[in-house]
Amino acid sequence: MKRTRTIPPHVVACKVCDGRGIIDGHICEQCKGSGRVIVTCDVVTYVMAFVPETL
Repeated sequence: MKRTRTIPPHVVACKVCDGRGIIDGHICEQCKGSGRVIVTCDVVTYVMAFVPETL
């Protein structure tokens, strides 16, 4: 069985600049200097049925 769950958009620290907003004295292009970005993601889970071994 496959289940998909969408995590709603939320704010996290920018991974490119580690949340500082600046890389080597220049404004981070990923977060535009804010140090934060909005992310969303889909989580896909596969659940297999348990079949006990027969002896």
